[in-house]
Amino acid sequence: MRSNASESVQSASLTADIPLSKNAQKRNLKAKRREENKALRKAKGRELKKARKRARSEELDHAISKRARTSAQVTAMPFRATVIIDLAFDELMSEKVGAHLCSCI
Repeated sequence: MRSNASESVQSASLTADIPLSKNAQKRNLKAKRREENKALRKAKGRELKKARKRARSEELDHAISKRARTSAQVTAMPFRATVIIDLAFDELMSEKVGAHLCSCI
């Protein structure tokens, strides 16, 4: 068992001695930067979410107050219209569609 452990330590030290390619070095550097900036990105994202939420709530408050002002100024006028429903095609409808139409009316 000890020989396996010492072999793995030796193989790890051998891979550390081998220089990385330029692309591998760049990849490692980018990963390291990404990890360092991760907390900053998350904090920035949280701040953006909070700002959007605040803006939406302010916009909603503004819309509600505007709606309240306009509804207080406008008085309801009666709508005098006649509605006619043509049921001349009832022989072409199935019973199910006719029942649905009746429930809608």
